[in-house]
Amino acid sequence: MARAMRRDYVRFWRDSFLKDGPVEIWEINGERYLFNGNHRFHAAIQAGVEIPDDMIDFKNKTGSSILTFPLDQINWLPGFR
Repeated sequence: MARAMRRDYVRFWRDSFLKDGPVEIWEINGERYLFNGNHRFHAAIQAGVEIPDDMIDFKNKTGSSILTFPLDQINWLPGFR
């Protein structure tokens, strides 16, 4: 994914949006969680590219009973943090 982003940024995001939808961020009680698009999100970090604003969908899920895991509690792969 990171290589595809570097090769043709516009095409990658257009195609991934059509196939997988937007990168979806949920806000729950003031905390933000990545719900959809984890691989694309981390590939963008690895490639050093920004995610276009129109490819991100923020949703307020305050009050929902969804189990969440803050990013600081995730075990990161070596070299990707």
